[in-house]
Amino acid sequence: MLNPTPLPGRGHTARHAYFVLIAAALILGAHGSVSLADQPKESVKEDAKASEPIVVKVDGTFESPATVAIKAGTKEIKSLVIERIVAHGMAVEKGQNLVWFKTEDVDKQIADAELDIQLAEVALSDAEFKFKQFRESQQLDREAAERTRTRAREDHDQFVRVDREQQIKSTEFNLLNVKASLENAEEELAQLEKMYLEDDLTEESEEIVLKRARQAVEQAKFRLEFSELQAKQTLEKAIPRLTLDRESGLARAEMAYESAIRDLDFARKRREIEMSKERKKFAEQEKKLNDLRAERKQMVLVAPQNGIFLHGALTRGAIADKASTLETGSSVSPEQVIGTVAAKKPLQLRISIPEDQLRHIKIGDKATVTVAAYPDQILGASVKSLASLPYANRQFDCVLTVQLGKLADSIFPTMNARAEFKVKQDDESQAKPDSTEK
Repeated sequence: MLNPTPLPGRGHTARHAYFVLIAAALILGAHGSVSLADQPKESVKEDAKASEPIVVKVDGTFESPATVAIKAGTKEIKSLVIERIVAHGMAVEKGQNLVWFKTEDVDKQIADAELDIQLAEVALSDAEFKFKQFRESQQLDREAAERTRTRAREDHDQFVRVDREQQIKSTEFNLLNVKASLENAEEELAQLEKMYLEDDLTEESEEIVLKRARQAVEQAKFRLEFSELQAKQTLEKAIPRLTLDRESGLARAEMAYESAIRDLDFARKRREIEMSKERKKFAEQEKKLNDLRAERKQMVLVAPQNGIFLHGALTRGAIADKASTLETGSSVSPEQVIGTVAAKKPLQLRISIPEDQLRHIKIGDKATVTVAAYPDQILGASVKSLASLPYANRQFDCVLTVQLGKLADSIFPTMNARAEFKVKQDDESQAKPDSTEK
């Protein structure tokens, strides 16, 4: 800071102001030069680094969308032995033979099944005959049960409507006859006694006739007494008991009929179920034989399309790390993938995006692809699909459409390549979680 010596008078004030202005200008100039000279170099480097793109590199495999797994797929034939198989990597055409299986064991299995079906036919025929007889016998039993019930009903109705009344009337009529007999005997005795008093008959003859007449009266009285007791017994006990017996007999007949019909129905249902099982069993054996015969025709597997035949199964378009050991004499299971026919064109590149790189990629993004077999060729590509969920731990499926260009005839399924993405920093900050959904 300037500190000028003060001077007396007016000149002192003007000079003082002049020096103050000069000092202020010098101070401001000094501060401006320091700010430009001392600016940090680190901020300049960070700005340049922020403008550099993020590079994401992932390996993948070329695959054909048209890929068909080859397997026997038999149900009845469990043992399959390869007799011959087309070489791995051979170009094949639709309908061309790929795998031949040995047929000796299959032919023996079919022969055994044919014998089994013959025995089953005999057993089923016998069962059908017995079932027919059973149904006819059931019909006879049902008719017999119905007749028994009908007879019980008829007997009951006959007693209630006719017999009971007839028994009552007969009892009453017999009682009247006995009473009439007594009255007749008494009248005859009275007439004889009156007549004998007037006649001169000997005493001996008189006594004999009168004695017989008196005996007839006594017998008539006894018969009346007995008839009255018998009538009372019949009317008060015998007929009511017979009525109860007839009603009970009818009830039992109805119960016996219902029980018989129920037993017949249950027996019929059981036999029908058993017969159904026999028929089903035979149908299954017959189907097994037909399936064996049909599968016998499948002992040669053919190509379902044009393409390349590869031994074994493909996993995400890639062949196994270990070479296939399939050859003549190899045993395979019906559901085992023996080989794969992959079409040569079109091809796509299947890659896996690690979870920590997922935010950098979205559908439609551009990439460059380097084929492992042709490292000096750079191909253009774009993201065709990107899974929103991982197929394995922290790995997301992604498919790229690649412009093969001059390499179109040189790249085949299962060949490897590397895809490279360059993502801008600002694109990363604007990436949205749902951009991976397809």
